[in-house]
Amino acid sequence: MTGILAFCILTQPPELAPAQNLMVGVRSDGYWVLWEPSMTDSLILRYEVFRDGELIGRAEIGEYEFLDKGASGVHTYMVRAVGGPRYIKEIEVWGMKLPLLAWQEGGYADTRPVSVEPLAGLAVSHRWQGFGFSGYRLEWGFRPQGFVEVIRDGETIITLPPGSQSFTDASAVVGKKGYMIRDATTGQEIIPNIRARWEAVHFGGLTLSWNLPGQEGFTLMRSAEAREQDMRTVDHMPPEPVAQVTGQESGFVDRMASREMIALLRSRSPMNIYRYYLVSGDGSKVYFSEPVRPQAFNFMKLPVLIMDILFACVFFGFLFMARRGRPMFIRKIAGLEELDNAVGRSTEMGRPIVYVPGIGTIADIESIASLTILKHVAKKAAEYETPVIMPNFDPMVTAAAKEVIKEAYTEAGRPDLYNEDNVFYVSSQQFAFAGAVSGLIVRERPGATFLIGYYAAESLVIAEAGYSVGAIQVAGTASVLQTPFFLAACDYVLIGEEEYAASAYLSHNALQMATLKAEDVFKATFVSAIIVLSLLVSLGISFIFLS
Repeated sequence: MTGILAFCILTQPPELAPAQNLMVGVRSDGYWVLWEPSMTDSLILRYEVFRDGELIGRAEIGEYEFLDKGASGVHTYMVRAVGGPRYIKEIEVWGMKLPLLAWQEGGYADTRPVSVEPLAGLAVSHRWQGFGFSGYRLEWGFRPQGFVEVIRDGETIITLPPGSQSFTDASAVVGKKGYMIRDATTGQEIIPNIRARWEAVHFGGLTLSWNLPGQEGFTLMRSAEAREQDMRTVDHMPPEPVAQVTGQESGFVDRMASREMIALLRSRSPMNIYRYYLVSGDGSKVYFSEPVRPQAFNFMKLPVLIMDILFACVFFGFLFMARRGRPMFIRKIAGLEELDNAVGRSTEMGRPIVYVPGIGTIADIESIASLTILKHVAKKAAEYETPVIMPNFDPMVTAAAKEVIKEAYTEAGRPDLYNEDNVFYVSSQQFAFAGAVSGLIVRERPGATFLIGYYAAESLVIAEAGYSVGAIQVAGTASVLQTPFFLAACDYVLIGEEEYAASAYLSHNALQMATLKAEDVFKATFVSAIIVLSLLVSLGISFIFLS
């Protein structure tokens, strides 16, 4: 009798507790009903979701969400926690093992209904600001073992993954630098290195405004949908609290909104869609905004557009002056001034000219620049009746060079002097090419050699061969690694962009002159800016300037 009484007491059904923190979010495919487990979740058989008093779905134990597909407009949702039979353990009564059931199906507990509706008066706009402060960049020297806590004014603002060594606080207030970095595993704390970020145009967040008079206050929440690269896979982030606002407030600036929000849509970048909610103090009312999508124009790139427009204005200004015949000064480039002298000396000595365009392909800009200089050299050589020998590394360059030299001889009025066999392909193997060219120079003993184009380790091999036969040598390459070797073995060297400027320098073409002058103006501007900013940093004004 005692055992039966104890069994009856143990199986007395406890009182069920409803689900907690019911929230209704909005997705592109319907309303998203979310809740937290009941305090008596272990006694719950299932959860039932009701819309406007009608049962629309069920969620089994362990599931705390339900998608009401296709739902829109104004609806009221409620979640019911339904109790059911549960096997807890076996008990032994009079030598028999009996299952112990806590209760029978029939008990339930309902949440408070939550009404959800779109709010036309809840407007969201992108907030752009001109040049100014856009946050602090934090960096720390050690590599934490565990998660990293970023603490500002005694409060943890974010927890970063293990090993993180930097963070940018876009919500920082200028002048407030009370930061501390803590390793959550070891408890080690360190004060980070702090640098201010200044941007020409920066994203100040998303500005929200609403009109809901007579309300006591709201919890402002935000959810997001991110489409992956395939644009089909969608990651949903449930609504999360952003701030508490009072009933007197009618606006808020969300400075923590992702910068991806306003980035231009690219094929390899995810697309984020934000949505904001105003949740009443008791949670019974949910107002949501229209989806906030990226803008078509990324204002953070506005400085780039302005610089492009300024460059275009300067370029067309110089082009107009050049076509009007106004003289333009270009500093003398010794290597280009000596091209004619080198051809003349080779003619006086009765020796040929060897022109080597390097080991670049026809797709390399240095090869194109070299062909431009080749035309000038070949034209002058045709006037002096001096043969031009040109060994080549690339077959396509060989074909292009034949046409360039043939055209130069024709323009000089001596097409009969053109010898196609003097322009030939050697090898596409670097040092096989270098050995063949060196042997050619030693055998032919040219009066002048021109080594202009893309060069690598073979530069000094070829240059020393020309030096050994006493040829006057003019070299040019944009490679900073090979320029020292040319300086040591050649008489004149085109350094860096002097090779690219040769076309405008030699032809005085209006279009090319305008391009060259516009580039020089902007180079001078950037160099001046670098000097000024370097002086500011030297004076202790440390910052990061972003465009």
